[in-house]
Amino acid sequence: MHLGRFRIIRHLGRGGMGAVYEAEDTLLERRIALKVVAALSENGRTRMLCEARALARIKHANVVQLHDVGVEQEQVYLALELVRGKTLAQWLSGATHDWGEIVVHFAAAGRGLAKAHEAELAHGDFKPSNVLVATDGRVLVSDFGLAQSMESETTNPGSSSSTERRRRIVGTPAYMAPELYRGITKNAGTDQFAFCVALYEALFGQHPFGGGSWEEVARQICAANLKSPPRAAAVPRHVRRAVMRGLSQRAERRWPSMAALLDRLTGPPSRPLWKPAWALGGVVALGITAVTLARDADTCSGDPSMLAGTWDDAVRSRVASAFVGPSAARGKRAWTKAESAIDQWSDEWLTAHQRVCTASQKGEQTDRELDVRMACLKRAHRSLTTLTSGFERPGSATAVVSSISKLPLPSARIDQRP
Repeated sequence: MHLGRFRIIRHLGRGGMGAVYEAEDTLLERRIALKVVAALSENGRTRMLCEARALARIKHANVVQLHDVGVEQEQVYLALELVRGKTLAQWLSGATHDWGEIVVHFAAAGRGLAKAHEAELAHGDFKPSNVLVATDGRVLVSDFGLAQSMESETTNPGSSSSTERRRRIVGTPAYMAPELYRGITKNAGTDQFAFCVALYEALFGQHPFGGGSWEEVARQICAANLKSPPRAAAVPRHVRRAVMRGLSQRAERRWPSMAALLDRLTGPPSRPLWKPAWALGGVVALGITAVTLARDADTCSGDPSMLAGTWDDAVRSRVASAFVGPSAARGKRAWTKAESAIDQWSDEWLTAHQRVCTASQKGEQTDRELDVRMACLKRAHRSLTTLTSGFERPGSATAVVSSISKLPLPSARIDQRP
């Protein structure tokens, strides 16, 4: 069977809207993967040409290469690099892999995504079945059929009907960021969310927002019902935190880029900012409180994951629910003020923690000062935990709104000389 200059050898499966074949390019005498839309609908032609344009803008070792695009016998085709191997989904299900192998494979795919983002393109449908693992070990992102330029304007959810917004929601629901359900344009942040959903599944053997029908998963994603990773899983803390931050409900709380996420995933865990007592040859160890808090932090970057379980997306969602009582409108107004105040306090706590960590790195404070300041930060953190726990008790929200202003200011505490 021939399609123009291409001799079709065998059917390989489906790729997005098209069928994929192994074929021979008789002109250039090489084997290729030929993706064809059998029925040339207007939508099918547009999608295929969009994929071709997207791939033409990306040249990277971790992205399937486009050789040619054309129309033959009223069919649109893409002539693609032939990758012999399996999908990442098949690789994951075919054997047991340790966390290191999984991260290496996902990091390679992530580099392909990062390259697409450099070209101002969002993949739009990242998932393990759209990533190929070649027999020679290469990992390549494929199926850019839903790719979208990040230069286009963001959709205003309030400017169209719910029916129109649902029509724009295209992708795989289990991997879609919550903002996509509100009609927001696909971008690097939505790709990052999908990447972290897939990585969470691979590392912990479960979906981060639960199972069930796609409607139920979508509801859990939009409600920010993110599950904590199983503690029994042998996955390092820095990897867990990197993935959890990428799954943040708010796009601005995710990593600033795929490159930043990959740096955290593949780089060594942050080293302690001081040596343990046994390495100091008799120097007195820091207080247990300071050591514990600093090790829990693992970083001087002001990472919001340091407040996980105290003020994260899951807690935020539960607290918001407590504010909606007999008077929904009044409750929502109170919640808006409370959320803003706690966000501001949390940002100050993270900034203060960053200052203390950095001062130790630069040798600008004594061990005693570090110990005292970390202890102050821990007490302030405990105060926030107590406050948010109080909010979660039904009917208690209104009574404790005024207590937000009574939270100890982290910057004031650490600026005091011990």
